[in-house]
Amino acid sequence: MADQKKRAHTLRTKQNVLETLKDLGSSATSQAGDLVRETSQDFFRELVGIKKSQEKRSGEIQAGESVQISEVISGQEEENKKLRAQILLERNLASDEKRISQEKTDNLRVQLQALMTEVAKVAAST
Repeated sequence: MADQKKRAHTLRTKQNVLETLKDLGSSATSQAGDLVRETSQDFFRELVGIKKSQEKRSGEIQAGESVQISEVISGQEEENKKLRAQILLERNLASDEKRISQEKTDNLRVQLQALMTEVAKVAAST
């Protein structure tokens, strides 16, 4: 354990302070240069009216499904898939609600029929 601490300490002391500052400065300079380069390129693209390159898009195609390349490029395809999923969900919810409503109606009809039968028996006995 003491041997590991000694190695770590010697590694830190072997590196010169000036070299450390040089490394720090060069990395900061390269990052600043990258930022300035990207910003200037975006500015000139916008000034000239050149659109930024499109994002790469990928996905899966089901059997029998058609693909409109213009929609894929504009991102409309993803929007359409989200809307289709939302519509499917709403249809499922509507059908579930309709089924539950029908079950409740049938249950109430059975109860009403039982009450009518009981009322008829009471009326016949009096």
